[in-house]
Amino acid sequence: MFTCLLWLTAVGPFDPAPPVASAQLATTEATAPSEPNPERMGFPADYFASSNPSSAYDMVLRVPGFRLREADAVRGLAGAGGNVLINGALPASKSEALRSLLERIPADRVERIDLLRGGARSEVSQVEDVVDVVLTAAVPDWRAVQADGGLYSGGPQQWGLRLEASGGEDGREWRAQAFRGLYPNDSTGPGLLVRRDGQGLETDRETVSNSFDAIVHGWRLDWSQPLAGGRLDTSASATQTDYEDQIVYTSAAGDRRFDFAMALTDLELSANWRTPSQSRPGAQFRFVQTASIDELASVAISGGSPQSFLTERLSAETAARLTVFARLNPDLDAEVGGEVAYNLLDAEQSFQIGGVAIALPLATTRVDELRANAFLGAVWQISPSVRLEAELRAEGSRIRQIGEGERSRDLSYLKPRVALTWFSTDQTRWRFSVSREVGQIDFLDFAASSTLVNNQILAGNDALRPQTLWNATLSFERRFADSGVISFTLRGERLSDVVDFLPTADGGLIRGNIGDGTLAAAAVELRLPLRKFGAEGARLEVSAAYEQIEVTDPVTGQERGVSYRSPSQTLVRFVNEVPAFRVNWGAEYRPYARSPTFDPDQTRFYRTRDQWSLFAEWSPPGGWTMRAEAFLWDDLKIPRTVYAERSPEQPVAFEEMQVFDPRDRLELRLRRAF
Repeated sequence: MFTCLLWLTAVGPFDPAPPVASAQLATTEATAPSEPNPERMGFPADYFASSNPSSAYDMVLRVPGFRLREADAVRGLAGAGGNVLINGALPASKSEALRSLLERIPADRVERIDLLRGGARSEVSQVEDVVDVVLTAAVPDWRAVQADGGLYSGGPQQWGLRLEASGGEDGREWRAQAFRGLYPNDSTGPGLLVRRDGQGLETDRETVSNSFDAIVHGWRLDWSQPLAGGRLDTSASATQTDYEDQIVYTSAAGDRRFDFAMALTDLELSANWRTPSQSRPGAQFRFVQTASIDELASVAISGGSPQSFLTERLSAETAARLTVFARLNPDLDAEVGGEVAYNLLDAEQSFQIGGVAIALPLATTRVDELRANAFLGAVWQISPSVRLEAELRAEGSRIRQIGEGERSRDLSYLKPRVALTWFSTDQTRWRFSVSREVGQIDFLDFAASSTLVNNQILAGNDALRPQTLWNATLSFERRFADSGVISFTLRGERLSDVVDFLPTADGGLIRGNIGDGTLAAAAVELRLPLRKFGAEGARLEVSAAYEQIEVTDPVTGQERGVSYRSPSQTLVRFVNEVPAFRVNWGAEYRPYARSPTFDPDQTRFYRTRDQWSLFAEWSPPGGWTMRAEAFLWDDLKIPRTVYAERSPEQPVAFEEMQVFDPRDRLELRLRRAF
């Protein structure tokens, strides 16, 4: 690796056609650096023109070395914004996917896109690259109609329609959207299940068939205007998702059938006000109110009495966050602020066998949390090439649960973070950070739940604590040739109160804290333009990550991984842009993925191989976009081992291997903007 780093340091300079240095940009910043800044790279709209983008999303995808990260699904507003800014501010909505938001911004509204390397004094203080999509002041009237199709081999067929409009004047802007969208399912298709006893002898063989149907529809309305020396962005939305699936196992002994249905309603009202981007002093205030109403039903019919598990739940969140920014001197920025959030889950479950109700611990429960945190941070530009960031966050909360009695408890944590960034050259960056992080408690783990197809019933756990960790990360990035980027990252973590499946004294099963653990991870990302290889508009993108996580199994005492954490991920992507024909085409390949599940009575692994997606997009004149994308893969395996007893030896009762041939899928899109 050291030889590779030396070679990259010697490669010619990064010259993306070219971007504009931050000192050359007409920005709204209170002060601009007096010399080119390697932390902030500006890409004017002309940089993307050759690829004929139709939206800001198309442009963001082409920023060299940037990978879009959707907002994390966490409670509160800290860390929930993703890594995209619009005119220097986080989007008002917490729930809308960044892709959806960027697709609603036409390409001709984008003046430029700034790449803030390592956050670069942005409000996203996560020591990661951020893009700031800077829009033109003029707000032209704009309309778009989009039709989508999702066609599965062997069915079903899904159809969607999206209507969008925007406009405004005198600094005011509105955007509206109504949609009926696709809800893809990548794991549907015929299969085979083979079961063997503890001695390896085959005891059963079943063919597997499954089907599903889904629809998602809703609306969103955004409004933006100047207010009190800053700008106010608001968003309101409602989304309804209806989903049903069925899986049938057939053998000579008869059929086993499992049905699942859910109806989800999601509502959100949010607002974001902040002073002009990077102005010092300045402030930002964010508010969000969400509510979700869910109804879920699982039914299992297998030989004897049918089983059913029904759930009705209401979850809601109210959160407000205030941040004040200050510039103490030209090289030292500071911020201070706080956040208050209230979260609620009200759930009611019922479990029946043959129509007879079965009592469950915490089947009906109400959980609420009042949480407050304060933070103080500073960014010191030690020299033009060295930046030091430090932040201290303090969090306190009270969690109350009402179910089988009432219980409340108080939690408090200190979360420091220090990060050092060094640009050894304008094209070469090193970063090192140390931080303490506190995970989010999933309120659903406080209530009972089920996975009937795996014969699992989980009780609620009112003693669950959040997972915490100390994280140390070292990364290297080198930009080279024509928009080429390569990066390496090493990460180590010390985990406490790891959350996983836990046995109970009465033979039950819960999600609980199983103890401490460690994690070691490495990742590499490469963006290689292929112009020098004769492919003018082509590029190759490769990302690979590996992690080894070790915790002590509460039953066996042996070291193992953690449920739902994949040890490795690899993605290879080829893209070829042909401006003369206004065509983009390419392919993505994921060679292998594995997601394990560990519980005291069984282990399962969800394994996929050779996942391909092939796409082509044509953007003829007149605001049209036509896109087709095929998803092809034929290897989904789910090995499952069920144990005869909970003991360190874990004698095997039986083993299963399910092999599926997932249905290939073709997605079509026809879009017209005018």
